[in-house]
Amino acid sequence: MKKIVQHLKRSQTQNQLIMFPFAGGHGRSYLDFVKDIKQDIEIIGINPVGHLFCNENPLESIDSMVSLYAAELEPILKDNVVVYGHSMGGCISYEFCKKIKSKKVKSVILTGSHPPHSRLDDDEEDSIHSSMNNEEILSKCIKYGGFKEELKNESEFCEMFCRIMKADLRALENYIVGHEVEFVDIPAYLFFGTEEKLDFEEAQEWDRYFQLKDIKEYPGNHFFIFDTDNKKEICGFIDQCFSRIGNSN
Repeated sequence: MKKIVQHLKRSQTQNQLIMFPFAGGHGRSYLDFVKDIKQDIEIIGINPVGHLFCNENPLESIDSMVSLYAAELEPILKDNVVVYGHSMGGCISYEFCKKIKSKKVKSVILTGSHPPHSRLDDDEEDSIHSSMNNEEILSKCIKYGGFKEELKNESEFCEMFCRIMKADLRALENYIVGHEVEFVDIPAYLFFGTEEKLDFEEAQEWDRYFQLKDIKEYPGNHFFIFDTDNKKEICGFIDQCFSRIGNSN
């Protein structure tokens, strides 16, 4: 099995940022993003099974993913952890925090992530789902900003990407939070883009899952986080999170 935990940045401090990828993402998906983080912290990305150039079959269950990630991460958790998840990574962040129940996790940052109970109608024009063919999936991902259009002619890469996307989408489609939602008493912050199918009313429903502290809207589509100005501001917020942790210790 390919290594699950990928260190994007190492540090001797007790500050640690764990970043769960979006659908189709991998351990290096945030490599450019984290360059704007100034604090001396350890940054960990996650390589899902079967993603990128890994020949194993991708997992098709959020529960299976979270169990694997928890087993890999719990032994190496530092004292001051911030968990980050974009899109699908938001649901994984919640399930991870719920599973490990660790006081080491000080806060959670969610971007472009619908609450776990929320589902987009498959018939909506902007929806994406596992039953789509490769061409449709690529078209949607290009529109959202999650796939570079110039790669569309790389047939082998596109085939691999669509295989991964379909597995992740099936995992999301099968992901059901039970009737008894478990509240996790950790401060959480939610950011989303102006052009995606998420608004303040729906975003506020994350308060059923976390101690929701703030919601902010940024200009852009689903992958607004990679816009240069947005990226700098969000990374600045991550820096602030660790500064607050340091001041409270």
